[in-house]
Amino acid sequence: MGQAKVLKLIRLFRLLKLARIFSSFNVFKQLELRMSITYGNLALLKYFFILMIIAHWLANLWALSLSLEEDNGKERWVDSFTEREEINNIVDFTVNTPWKLYLTSLYFTTYTITSVGYGDIGPKNTTETFIAIFMIIVSGVSWAILLGQVCGVVASLGEEEAEFRSMMDGLNSMMQDRSLPQDMRIRLRTFFLASKQAQRRSRQQRLVAAMSPGLQGDVVLMVNRPWMCQASSAVMRTLCHVWSIFP
Repeated sequence: MGQAKVLKLIRLFRLLKLARIFSSFNVFKQLELRMSITYGNLALLKYFFILMIIAHWLANLWALSLSLEEDNGKERWVDSFTEREEINNIVDFTVNTPWKLYLTSLYFTTYTITSVGYGDIGPKNTTETFIAIFMIIVSGVSWAILLGQVCGVVASLGEEEAEFRSMMDGLNSMMQDRSLPQDMRIRLRTFFLASKQAQRRSRQQRLVAAMSPGLQGDVVLMVNRPWMCQASSAVMRTLCHVWSIFP
């Protein structure tokens, strides 16, 4: 029986084969090429996907822990659900229904990762205690890393707006220190607010300047196509009008 338990524990490491799923991160590269999505939003999507994979792995590990003690007659974490389901006359027990067992394990895993810890599910024997300790360590490290990365991405999403607001704060401090009159302050604020769009266009022009000549021509043509079409339509209407007068 001890050898069988060791074999079951070793088979748990076959979950490492699921690491091949990380090759699906090429999907994010395709999204980067085919969709107009910012790197901040793409990073948030990637971190959310990684969090779901970790939660899925740990949920499967927690569910597989039941098979390590199923032949020893020890109390398991799922037994409390079985007792409640017997009282409520539920036919499909959690321990015998795969989707309910996975959903319950995922519920335990998610609040373990996020450090919520409701406490309604917990280890009932030594094997489950060891697995729970491993899950807590992995969850804590993963959550800390992902939370730090997400906070950095969220802070950089409004970088341009934050830079402009910092400049306006510096302007207000300068006007306060120099004791400038109110009409001059209004003129300065009006200038900087009006130049906000001009600065954005200047950054866009620098991007166009970094392109190859062929791409520059294509981009300029596509950007100016609306007014060029309007101008050509106006010219055609003028020519038709002139032609009608002087056939």
